[in-house]
Amino acid sequence: MAVRKRAKGLRAPILCFVGPPGVGKTSLGKSIARAMGRKFIRMSLGGIRDEAEIRGHRRPYVGALPRRVLQTMKTAGETNPVFMLDEIDKVGADFRGDPSSALLEVLDPEQNNSFSDHYLEVPYDLSRVIFITTGNVEDTIIAPLRDRMEIIRLPGYTEDEKMHIATGYLLPRQLKQHGLEGGRLVIGDETLKELVRHYTREAGVRNLEREIGTICRKVARAIAEGKSETVEIAVSDLSTYLGPEKFDFGLAEEEDQVGAVTGVSVAEYAGDVPTVAATVTHGTDLHCLRTGQPGQRRDGSAETPHRPLRTPTAARAGATTWGGGEQVAPPGRHRHDSPRPPTPPRRAPSRAGTVDGRPSTPTSSRRGWKEGSGSAARGSRRDSGDAMRPSFPD
Repeated sequence: MAVRKRAKGLRAPILCFVGPPGVGKTSLGKSIARAMGRKFIRMSLGGIRDEAEIRGHRRPYVGALPRRVLQTMKTAGETNPVFMLDEIDKVGADFRGDPSSALLEVLDPEQNNSFSDHYLEVPYDLSRVIFITTGNVEDTIIAPLRDRMEIIRLPGYTEDEKMHIATGYLLPRQLKQHGLEGGRLVIGDETLKELVRHYTREAGVRNLEREIGTICRKVARAIAEGKSETVEIAVSDLSTYLGPEKFDFGLAEEEDQVGAVTGVSVAEYAGDVPTVAATVTHGTDLHCLRTGQPGQRRDGSAETPHRPLRTPTAARAGATTWGGGEQVAPPGRHRHDSPRPPTPPRRAPSRAGTVDGRPSTPTSSRRGWKEGSGSAARGSRRDSGDAMRPSFPD
């Protein structure tokens, strides 16, 4: 903004705010427009699949009009507004074209000085417009479009930041909207902290504002019924207005627990400090069963302490020794099973065609031969014209 005030002809870079919902991406764009003294306009791109929504329809089509870019510029009434393109990561594509490719001409500083709408068919200068795009993730934005933007990542708020936002902005706005100004509703800092910890779990502050609005509506009803003129919400009153606590906070820090360890969970939209518990069950197979959706990193952390349980001596013997010294048989064989009896040796036929003094004739279940069938019978089958049958030597 400082450079724009000094150099009027500078081509503004395309900013892209990426962060979880509720962290103030749109509010930041409004603040930029207010600080620069420009008009703020906004266009949502979520769910757009038709390229004509960006470039417009050609005049021969019935109902053709200039599309959303030029219509929004007409609504602004200025040639240099702050133009916000919301949800750029949710643009789709189908047989009607790719809107993301059409946005290349709009957002490219080298091309948007002669943007052409299919309806107008005349170049329109967009180089004086400050474009700001927003999205939740940057992976779904196509690479050529992402290359033309400067990515600014907005992380989630901490507990102290949520407290300051609630005290200075969210609570006064909800009190004004519900007509509870003038000290009719008082919510202290300890109550707000309890509200943040046990009734919301998010990266932004949308749910926090929603819970404050719920309290304001119930207090407004109590005042309308004549039950009280002013209400002060204490920590113990939250369960009356909002019900039981929705989330746990700080349970792992109260006391040490056997078989429980504190982990860290980090996601795109928020994070958490969960407690991972382990339970030992009896069985013959030595394995670690993980429930839920722990992820690859937690799977590796759970497998690491499981490997030393196999001692070298037990591993060579094919069994596993637990901490109590009990031997566990390898999978597939129970330790109480009796040993399998040895297989008797095979008796080889003698040269005279006898086995233990008894005559031996070749038999085959595949051809169905019987005792007494010799080479003469097999030769008669071949002579009878059955040439397709395979012959076997004596």
